[in-house]
Amino acid sequence: MSENSIHFAIDTNYLYIQYRGRITFALTDEICNFLDRESESTESLKGVILDLTEASYLDSTNLGLLVRIFNFASEHHASKPIVITQSEFILQSIRDIGISQMFEYLEVFPCALPKLEDVHTVNTATSNQEQLKDRVIEMHQLLAKFSDAFDNVIATLTHFSRL
Repeated sequence: MSENSIHFAIDTNYLYIQYRGRITFALTDEICNFLDRESESTESLKGVILDLTEASYLDSTNLGLLVRIFNFASEHHASKPIVITQSEFILQSIRDIGISQMFEYLEVFPCALPKLEDVHTVNTATSNQEQLKDRVIEMHQLLAKFSDAFDNVIATLTHFSRL
């Protein structure tokens, strides 16, 4: 297994995202910033490909990021994002949280992914604690829209963020 990292790039037709290793909240801010920048400059996409074949774990913040990625695809008139994984643990996490209907699933991608020119890599936290705290709350609020179980989590996060 590779280092814990997220790799992402966008070309004229597709957004490609690859998770490697154990992905936790500390890596979410940079990809959210990337999505914010691309939202302003990208008019439409054919699709989003989310490669989780090398991911071993996604925390709840990154499950919320999957909702954000789905929203990004929808805003850009793309088809349902494609999740590539063979991990039953990750698939079960997506099902348990109630967001499985947002994605198409493949165990392997049917052809080679294109060679991308401008690949961004995040393998360390790039944000300060205040930014990370805000991003964690934002991602959990996205999850709360799809899962009643997250209502209590949001209330708790909001309470602790004010301390």
